[in-house]
Amino acid sequence: MFMRYARQMRLAIQEGGSTDPKFNTQLRQIIDQALKNKMPNSTIQNVIKKYSDPNQTKLIKFVQDYKALGKVHMVAVFLTENVAGTKQNLQPIMKKFPGAGVTDCRSLFDERGIVQATAPEKMNSLEETSLEEACTEDAIECGAEEIEIADFESKIVNFMCNPVEIERFKRELTQKGYSIDFAGIVFIPKQTITLSPSEIETMERLKAKMKEIEGVEEIFDNVEYPEKSA
Repeated sequence: MFMRYARQMRLAIQEGGSTDPKFNTQLRQIIDQALKNKMPNSTIQNVIKKYSDPNQTKLIKFVQDYKALGKVHMVAVFLTENVAGTKQNLQPIMKKFPGAGVTDCRSLFDERGIVQATAPEKMNSLEETSLEEACTEDAIECGAEEIEIADFESKIVNFMCNPVEIERFKRELTQKGYSIDFAGIVFIPKQTITLSPSEIETMERLKAKMKEIEGVEEIFDNVEYPEKSA
């Protein structure tokens, strides 16, 4: 996970043009997320120092579609400085799994922006229905498409928005007192499929292997996974 945060900080520095969190909102928010997940501050500072040179090789964000088991469609998001090398590193993995490989399935997914935020302290005493109503009102004012109470006890709310509006949406939520926990783009399947237990196990192994490749950030698929018991 720390390597993922390091890549995201590198991209934030690259896009924001500054290594100072005071002047680079995207970098500051990623640092906050990393600290919440116990990434040492010394490691964070080393990452910032390492990627402070504006002349270094740029990170490239790209998206690739894959298939597996003849019926599963996946959208993988990458952050890498070597697109061709990353694709090549994935080829041996695909060959080891039945029906796995590159495809074109983007039309089967909706691309959405998601901002996960902790509600303002003034909402801490609200019941769940009242919390949802208050957050919905803020969402409408900020231009969100929909909301979801992800964790009532922690007052964590997911806001869905147009992907191109993420940065503006984060700023407006922050102005309303929300603490941004995560922001990014997700690919939501228009239709899901069910798999047998053995097929689900195969998919989990495939995605785990894919995530071992440096630069793999997210993998979305059209599988409806059963809820895991507590």
